[in-house]
Amino acid sequence: MENSKIIQSILEKYGKDRSKLIEMAFDIQESFDYIPKEVLKELCDQMGIFYSEAYSSISFFKDFRFWKPQKTEVYVCNGTSCYFNGGKELINELTNIPGIEVKTAYCYKCCAQYPVACINDQIILNANFEKIKQKITNSQ
Repeated sequence: MENSKIIQSILEKYGKDRSKLIEMAFDIQESFDYIPKEVLKELCDQMGIFYSEAYSSISFFKDFRFWKPQKTEVYVCNGTSCYFNGGKELINELTNIPGIEVKTAYCYKCCAQYPVACINDQIILNANFEKIKQKITNSQ
């Protein structure tokens, strides 16, 4: 989707309400997987606020990225059920794969379908190397 169309849809959803800036940033990041400077600048221009004001508000939160991710982040549950039922092996298997950054997370509340992994906010139940590889391939 073109930058201006994304910005228009965000402004239609939230209006020019400054108090909705964080929600707007989440929508931008969801569209691009990060917050491109030019998109945030255009949004600021449309809202009549300074880029520096928006950037300082948004950059306060660790959840936002202002650069395009170089690697796919794969979160593997490190809770007891997942860890001892395949999670440990999955972490080891994924660790040295180029383009994948393995991180651990704790409990997605799907303990009976272990191990659990998460890529781009999509949970993978009964995760294994092949399922994760397929998910990454399909999202590129």
